[in-house]
Amino acid sequence: MSPATTGRGGSAWAATGSSRSCSNPSGKRTVFVIGGLLVFSVVNLALGLVTQYWQLFILRIVQGGAAAFTITASIALVNEGSQADSRGRHMGIYNSFRLVGFGSGPDVGPVVDLAKRVDFRVTVVGFRGAQATSEAFPAADEVLASSPANVESAVAFDPDTYAVVMTHNFVDDRLVLEALLDTPVPYIGLMGPTERFEELLDAFADEGVTLPEDAFERIHTPIGLDLGGDSPYRIAYSIVGELLTVANDRTPQHLSEREGPIHDRTTADPETADRTTPE
Repeated sequence: MSPATTGRGGSAWAATGSSRSCSNPSGKRTVFVIGGLLVFSVVNLALGLVTQYWQLFILRIVQGGAAAFTITASIALVNEGSQADSRGRHMGIYNSFRLVGFGSGPDVGPVVDLAKRVDFRVTVVGFRGAQATSEAFPAADEVLASSPANVESAVAFDPDTYAVVMTHNFVDDRLVLEALLDTPVPYIGLMGPTERFEELLDAFADEGVTLPEDAFERIHTPIGLDLGGDSPYRIAYSIVGELLTVANDRTPQHLSEREGPIHDRTTADPETADRTTPE
């Protein structure tokens, strides 16, 4: 698992540097975006045909490079195509965190709703096609029908993607969890009590599956903060609250106990700031 992930991350870091230096002078940002998406799509299809570990490793490297070129050129296009008074809002939308929720039960809807209200881009992945519809989750940006074994082909994961597993199905949870641990997502929230997670660990051990070293730092189960209450929206507040603490690198506490300013100070980028703002 980890070598493939490392290869992808390394190629993304190297390609990001080169694409930053050449996308702007060449004036061909759109070519980078389209080309990167095409390569990324072809690699995703090829992943379904992999039979050897070295093939997976090489495809991950190519996939990371394609993602780096696409993301860097896309940021440049958003910046270039925005007016000074709207650039900050557009960049905020582009750079917002992404939440991928696995499951299509009634408890998923409130999580989608609240996550959207705090600026997450939300994708819902359902494993029962009839329930995985945009009508069932109108607040979601994207609703996909897939299978637990093919989540990596259905969704592109990156370090700004956060995953919540709410399938309420032991086999589905096990397959999704194993797939997510092979991605760079920093947060994997798993619904269910501690005893259920221990059963999942036993199942992995019986099958000879070795978890990555950082698995227990990324897996959060039982999911959510201890806010009390068991209604769907109270549970959703608990889950989204935990997502925000992880995404913002915070430790949950009362603001009355926080030292210093409540909100972190931000410094405007002089190249993207509104020139009309008086000094």
